[in-house]
Amino acid sequence: MGKITPCATVVGLIALVMGLISCKNTDMMVIAVEPTRVFKSYPDSGPPKQDEVIAVLNRGEACAVIHSRYSKDFMFYKIRLKDGREGYVWAGDKFRVLPKTSNAP
Repeated sequence: MGKITPCATVVGLIALVMGLISCKNTDMMVIAVEPTRVFKSYPDSGPPKQDEVIAVLNRGEACAVIHSRYSKDFMFYKIRLKDGREGYVWAGDKFRVLPKTSNAP
C-alpha cells in the first residue's frame, strides 16, 4: 500500500474547505418571514454593515439561492432578486431556506 504524502493531505483539505466555503444551493430558495435585509457583499468577520443594504425582502417574498457563503463567524446566502440583482442575506435575519419545489407561503 502506498503512503499518503503531506502534499496530498494538504490538497485534500484545501478542496474540502473550498467546498464548504462555496456550497452551491441552486435548488433552494429564501422566503422572508419578516422584512429581511439584502446586502451588497458579505463581511469577512462580524455582522454586515447597514450601508451595504441594497434591498429589503418583504414578508412572504421569495428569491432563488445561488450559493452559501461563510465568513469567520457568520453564514450568508447569496440570492438573486426578482429584478436580477444579486446580494446576500445574513443567517441572523428572519427568513427560511426551503427547496424550490416547496409550497410554503
